[in-house]
Amino acid sequence: MKPFSNTIGWFAFVALVGVGGCGGGFGNGSTGLTPEQQAAVDSVVEQIEASARALASLTDGFSGIDDETDQEFGECPVVTASFADGVTSLTLDFPDDCVNDYFGDTPLSGSVSLTFDVSSRAYDVTFNDLSTGDETVTGTLGLELTREGLRLTLVGNMNISTTGVGTVVGTLSLRFDVSAGTITIVDGSLTLTDEDGVSQAVTVTDLLFRPRDNLNFIPEAGTITFQIADIGLGLGTQTVTITFDDQSPVDGTVDVTIGGVTTEYQLPNIG
Repeated sequence: MKPFSNTIGWFAFVALVGVGGCGGGFGNGSTGLTPEQQAAVDSVVEQIEASARALASLTDGFSGIDDETDQEFGECPVVTASFADGVTSLTLDFPDDCVNDYFGDTPLSGSVSLTFDVSSRAYDVTFNDLSTGDETVTGTLGLELTREGLRLTLVGNMNISTTGVGTVVGTLSLRFDVSAGTITIVDGSLTLTDEDGVSQAVTVTDLLFRPRDNLNFIPEAGTITFQIADIGLGLGTQTVTITFDDQSPVDGTVDVTIGGVTTEYQLPNIG
């Protein structure tokens, strides 16, 4: 028989990680996660969603970066492109309440400014009060672009703010497949800061978004990993990994692994 103190330690661990849907005195029996863990997962996913929405706004500008002539095309956004001294400058203007395939029925407004330097492959982005529904994005991306046909890879820095959500700062690698309508955050090391000023360092790996088909910005593959502080049980900081699959955009279910134990969790307001 195990010593009593070890038994108590085991039940404390169960309360922390929510094994088998039992949250003990700290958790929620319907989810298997403590309220603190749920709040952390929801906040992190919300900020990644907001980042993906901002990134999706760039898609219609890619077709203008190779044409070394002045031109204007599109309706939402209206893309205006000019070329001088090896640099393509583009403005993606979203007329008030226009709609775009990547955003479903969500009305858009605002603009995005882009420059692409042919020699250095530098791709710089500025979000000028880009509004997607109730959220407005400001900030910048500084990336290097390479491509293979309609598949584009961009690597560099992100520093954006979204009203009602928070800020995302860090480095990442992106892949856009224009023909398939997919966006992938291949990897990233990001600091997410919510509206209350609480910061969380996260690592993202192979997050695949298919917004035109799924009608939302929940990933259908990939992982987000971060640390959650000890909530007073003396077990130290725990590693949290959120894993997405093809049902996540459909019904909001994800797998959350904490301390080596995995439980299913349903994200709010999805499905």
